[in-house]
Amino acid sequence: MVHKYYLSPLMKGILIFTLVMMSLPLLVILLLLLVAGVFHMPIVMILLVMAIFIGAPVAAVIWRLGTPAVEISETGFKVSIPFLYKRNSATWDEIEGMTFGNIRTFLMPDKQLKILLKSEGAATKEIILSLKAVEKSDEIVAKLRERIPELSHQDLMQSKVLQQPVGKSEVKYRKWTLTERGITGSSMLLSWNDVKAVSYSGLVIGGYGATTITYNNAKGKEKSLIIKPKISPDYHDFIRYLIQHASHASIDPGLIKALEYSPDDARADMTATLLLIFAVLLVIILPLYIGAYSPSEGKPTLYVFMPFLLALLPMGLTIKLLVGRFRGKAEPASKKLLWSALSNAVQVLAVVLFFILSPFSAYYALGDVCMKTSNSMGAKYWYSRALEMVPDNIDVTFDMGILFREKKEYETAFGYFEKAYTKNPKYFGPLGLELIPDTLLKMGRYDDSLMWCDKIMEADRRNRYVQEILGKKRDEVMAEKTRNGSL
Repeated sequence: MVHKYYLSPLMKGILIFTLVMMSLPLLVILLLLLVAGVFHMPIVMILLVMAIFIGAPVAAVIWRLGTPAVEISETGFKVSIPFLYKRNSATWDEIEGMTFGNIRTFLMPDKQLKILLKSEGAATKEIILSLKAVEKSDEIVAKLRERIPELSHQDLMQSKVLQQPVGKSEVKYRKWTLTERGITGSSMLLSWNDVKAVSYSGLVIGGYGATTITYNNAKGKEKSLIIKPKISPDYHDFIRYLIQHASHASIDPGLIKALEYSPDDARADMTATLLLIFAVLLVIILPLYIGAYSPSEGKPTLYVFMPFLLALLPMGLTIKLLVGRFRGKAEPASKKLLWSALSNAVQVLAVVLFFILSPFSAYYALGDVCMKTSNSMGAKYWYSRALEMVPDNIDVTFDMGILFREKKEYETAFGYFEKAYTKNPKYFGPLGLELIPDTLLKMGRYDDSLMWCDKIMEADRRNRYVQEILGKKRDEVMAEKTRNGSL
């Protein structure tokens, strides 16, 4: 017989609300069209596209409402996680143990059910379920307890990692000290008999998760201590000593699996995770960098996608290797480090290839480096080399104008600004456009400066920022002209 349990009323309400909110835009448009009596073919096509995009999630929500969230049978246990539409299942003989932990779901206190599955080595495989998400949660827990008895302290001590003695009469970690008497630290003494449960956060990709010690204080009130993790043998020894002496407590079996995850492996995973995060940042930054030096002046080219395309495979494999630890498969640390490092290396290679395939871009970038290091001679040389390859490039032309402007060679600077503006009047923003009349102002050519202010404002009448900035510049030119008696 299969016992089926569906989503709780709270979760059903959230899904129904989501369903209504997704359907509302389409219903409003249909209502307006019915009132107006307008149904042309283009409008019908748009409505069909909207119906498909909205209909797919709506169908998924409807399916979710009619699908059991939990199924318990004679053979095993199955969970369909809400929203993710992912199924996790296990036969009873695959389950090693279960535990409960306090969490918050939608800012409300909740209990999380974790079922630990058997796996080899440091790999961890769990089925996780929020009990607030399903109906009859107490009944589910009762039926699971019939099938999954809680492991005794003696059962847990059979693990190889716990059979190894710590070899110390007391263990210190951060502000806590473990002794034969109990736990001391922060002006408190907690005997081992007062410890009721030891649980583990789990699902930490790099390093270790926090350990929570639940105990009763002197007044019999339940309290908890959160032991923050650290990738070190000290933390490893602290947790082993804790489990070995908390013989009266309920121990999260997932914590035993975490102990099989050595500090060296944890450190390698942390390094691989940081390298992966850095690779993700490069995927975002490098296309912008390549686009800035592209000879196509900001238009998308294949060069822009090179870092992402080259990094896609190693990044995917890195994620697969890191997450594999929570799917019951422990991968060698060397493989994780290799592929995470490659995720970064191939992107750097993409930039090198870009500059090799586009010498113009290399010259332009070198010119910018010289500009930022106040090397005007070098900047002039590299910008000139870039313009030899792409004479009409608007970016380098404008930057040459800025270079000569900083050297106070205003006549030459204006020539470059004018050339850039003539090629594409809409290319630069208000602050860039302001440099044209401002350069003429510094040359004392007031009438020409006013003419350019009017010309730019007329060409971009609808841009209020252009109107505001060039309007102020025009007033500045007029004031300067008056002061010099040129009016």
